[in-house]
Amino acid sequence: MFTPQRPRLDLLIASALVLYLELVCIRWFPAHVVFLTFFTNTVLLGSFLGMSVGCLAASQKTDLIRWSPGLIALGMALALITEGGANFFQRVLDVGNRASPQLVYFGTEYHFNDLSGFFIPVEAFNALFFFLIALSLTGPGQEMGRALNHVPNRIEAYSISIAGSLGGIALFAVCSTFELSPFWWFLLVAMGLGYFVAADRTASRREIR
Repeated sequence: MFTPQRPRLDLLIASALVLYLELVCIRWFPAHVVFLTFFTNTVLLGSFLGMSVGCLAASQKTDLIRWSPGLIALGMALALITEGGANFFQRVLDVGNRASPQLVYFGTEYHFNDLSGFFIPVEAFNALFFFLIALSLTGPGQEMGRALNHVPNRIEAYSISIAGSLGGIALFAVCSTFELSPFWWFLLVAMGLGYFVAADRTASRREIR
């Protein structure tokens, strides 16, 4: 279990990472998975769930942050596969056109499905990304929760957390202002995750000694 050596700095970084990663997911995933745009709060709620579960797991010995890079990479890979196979998925995903033909889901209205074929409910498809995004945020959420627990003054802790959250929003705003590509977005995410993964490994070595 990682015990923050610099809880105030860790809290600031973790809070910024959580909000920044949330904004990155909200911007990137719907841009590559058209079906997520039909349910606009899917990514947002998944991020909130992951952050909350991570905070609740702050006292657990397992360092969830170690799983975050792989989960984010898996989510991105599935999103790119979905984008590459858009024609296939638009034929097998049921977005409600059969039950409510009067509703038009833009991006799927030009595909005519075989009514006797096999269909995957779009809700199940979105749930996959919902849980992947939620799991990706549990690691940063856990680090934020641990840092919060190690700042004795509650008002100070929440003030630092709010400042970090605003910093994460400002960081994404800077990326948008300079029109940086997603490569730079995720590079910053990797740097934030790397900070905590390295700290966790250092703490583990100290415990072994």
